[in-house]
Amino acid sequence: MDPWGGRSDIQRKVVRAVGDPEDRFQEDPLRLLRAVRISAELGFQIEKSTLKELSRMAGLISATAVERIREEVMKILLCPKPSPAFYLMVRTGLLKEILPELLEGYRKRQNELHRFTTFRHIMETVDLTKPEPVLRLTALLHDVAKPRVRQRERGRFRFIGHEK
Repeated sequence: MDPWGGRSDIQRKVVRAVGDPEDRFQEDPLRLLRAVRISAELGFQIEKSTLKELSRMAGLISATAVERIREEVMKILLCPKPSPAFYLMVRTGLLKEILPELLEGYRKRQNELHRFTTFRHIMETVDLTKPEPVLRLTALLHDVAKPRVRQRERGRFRFIGHEK
């Protein structure tokens, strides 16, 4: 017996809330982040109505204990390729709620020495780092301060002191 169609969802590689997504996310807002994590771990897509409610309700995550959020973020960081989860968090508004400092680098150009924006550079680094907790967390945060210290000097962006 499969009253919620779980087998079909697994075959189609879909993450779907059981029943009404709004009810599920209100019951436990950590499910917002957990859906993103499961999607990243398994390489699944989040079903359309579940994703819509996830985006609409992203602000609820702030009512969740930071320890629970940290555990989900660490699980995301240990996925084979964490960047899709972080891009999904950008799209849904979750990143703004849980790691707004990281979001500051989204679409922020660096200088001619860097091919990618600050955010994309961080994502590429995380994906290429060995999946060990301390290493991946270090990769995630290594340039997080760049947007706050970014200055244009003689037509070139500089990031003096970002390491501090």
